[in-house]
Amino acid sequence: MLSRGRPIEDVDQARHVVDGEKASFVELLECAEIGKSADDWQLRRDAAERAVNLVIGDKRQIASVHLAAQHLAAAILGEASDLDDLDRYVAAVRRRVQRLLADFPETVRNAKLQELEANLSEITLLLTNPEPAAQVRLCSRLRKLDRPDLGIKAAERGLKVEPENTALLTTLAAAQLDIGASTTGLATIERAIREDRKEYRVLLVQSRALQAVSRPEQSLNVAKEAFELDANEFTAHRILAAAAELRDLDTFEGALQFVRHHQAEVSAEADLYVLLLATEALLETDDVRRASELFQEVEANKAGKKLQGHAVQLYNRVKKRVRKVQQPTLPLDNDKPSS
Repeated sequence: MLSRGRPIEDVDQARHVVDGEKASFVELLECAEIGKSADDWQLRRDAAERAVNLVIGDKRQIASVHLAAQHLAAAILGEASDLDDLDRYVAAVRRRVQRLLADFPETVRNAKLQELEANLSEITLLLTNPEPAAQVRLCSRLRKLDRPDLGIKAAERGLKVEPENTALLTTLAAAQLDIGASTTGLATIERAIREDRKEYRVLLVQSRALQAVSRPEQSLNVAKEAFELDANEFTAHRILAAAAELRDLDTFEGALQFVRHHQAEVSAEADLYVLLLATEALLETDDVRRASELFQEVEANKAGKKLQGHAVQLYNRVKKRVRKVQQPTLPLDNDKPSS
């Protein structure tokens, strides 16, 4: 068996934990993440199911219960074969989420669960609304629940009504990139650009598409253009991701300073968020040394600053990843019982 505290590194180890008699909520969440990364829908569902069952009817205040619910929702929706088949799976997930909400006392912070239930409710309504604007939102919701393939079908359905709708073309291109259709995604977003080049979301997807087809310099230039149109967390992240892909330290440092100069004028918390985005971008390109250095700067500057919302989630995610790459992989010892 896996020793307590030992990292769960792969699908086999995750399956071992999920099928075992004892597994903690945190371990099951980690197994669900591994299932997601490996596109192992069954592992993801089994792990999330067990995690949710640990909470249902239990009045312990597990703040991360919404993460288990999100994994379970995505895994169940993963069984739908088409948009016409989706409604019954959405209904099944809503029942589970509503049960969680009912079992939690009012004092428990369950805003994320409420948001998930609201999104599922919206999907139900959007499935019966043929309007292009509804299909844009439906595609976006399905992408967040790891069904970009169905999101593509929703966007294509809307484009039959309005073939040159910029929002539909943009969300379609993003969904195509989600499934790895890089060339198709670039062609789609270029159609949107011909309609509107002054919308930062269009440029965000174009930058992402250019990076996906190995044109990183162009990707970075377009990302900067998007940032100048609207300096927000999404455009900041896109600049840093594109710069990291070039694997040139000077270029990355220049991009980081470019973004930090603007965000530092907003607040110290905004600057800290940029450092976290930069750390994650470097981890994506396996620059562990520089990522670790930036995270040390985050830790040094975090004292006295209150991270909120997405910043807290980003900090926890980056901290976990930095620790993981810094730790040596421990061998699996099947001969010793759990201690």
